[in-house]
Amino acid sequence: MSNTVKYLLLAQEASNKIGWLPEVIFTQWQVETAHFTSNNFKKNNNIAGQTWTSGLPKSSRGTARPFSEGGYYIKYNDPVQGYVDFILNNPRYSKVKQFPTAEGQFKEIARAGWAVAPNYAEVLISVYHSNIKNGVFKKIIPYTGNVKIGEHGEQVKMIQGKLGIHVDGDFGPITERKVKEFQRKNKLYVDGIVGKQTWTKLFLIIG
Repeated sequence: MSNTVKYLLLAQEASNKIGWLPEVIFTQWQVETAHFTSNNFKKNNNIAGQTWTSGLPKSSRGTARPFSEGGYYIKYNDPVQGYVDFILNNPRYSKVKQFPTAEGQFKEIARAGWAVAPNYAEVLISVYHSNIKNGVFKKIIPYTGNVKIGEHGEQVKMIQGKLGIHVDGDFGPITERKVKEFQRKNKLYVDGIVGKQTWTKLFLIIG
């Protein structure tokens, strides 16, 4: 699995928890980590430049921010969970999910003060449009056939992970029930079988 697909899928998982569009989350991660290569990301597991404050445990204080900005980054055990927790614990970002478009969400993130750069929204929007042009958001884990009750293996584990249930690779009654719930929620044909449409909805970021 490529880094792009990996973080697109993680962005979709984060989206399910905070309500922001997955393409917004992924684009912000790209910008903040210099496409997942920055020292902050590598050393602190910090995926979006979150700043440490004195109200946080000292053990979570990471490396110093750039001299011009001052302070320290937050150091996380898990970058995605850290990102989700940061957003859910900061009411200033509560309005972002109310905007139905990516551009609207980018502008609200900037307005709420995520970064000091005055053109932060414009940078995010520019990278977002570049992603669209390059087909980044169409990346998907390929569908290779129906997956249904009684089956076992890696595909079942992937499905269970996306559904947020215990991952054991065994497509049993619980997995089938969760697939049906997912199908109802997404207005798909409800049969408990992960066919092409259900697979696409599970693993495609946009479309």
